[in-house]
Amino acid sequence: MSAIIAAMIRVVLTSSTILGRACWKVEGLDLLGTWSRQSLLDACRAISRMGAVPSDYAGLFQRGRSEPDLTCSIKWGAEHSVEEGGRIGPRFTKFKAFPGL
Repeated sequence: MSAIIAAMIRVVLTSSTILGRACWKVEGLDLLGTWSRQSLLDACRAISRMGAVPSDYAGLFQRGRSEPDLTCSIKWGAEHSVEEGGRIGPRFTKFKAFPGL
């Protein structure tokens, strides 16, 4: 295992559905997410709110796997979202909080 992966914050998918939603947890922190379509990005926002170093990296791991499926810095993940639909298809966009959150 490389040193980068060993030091990475691990976001582990705990369950998923056929509709593309998943539950996740952050190992070593008391963070859980439910029924997310963008688990790594949602986890980065939660980790960021806890005061994590923005340049630290997080990785999205399947249960029991040692290599991440996706990685990004906490800052980048917290600032982005996935927009779906239209003729373009899924793409990364700047995150916009829902009103009242």
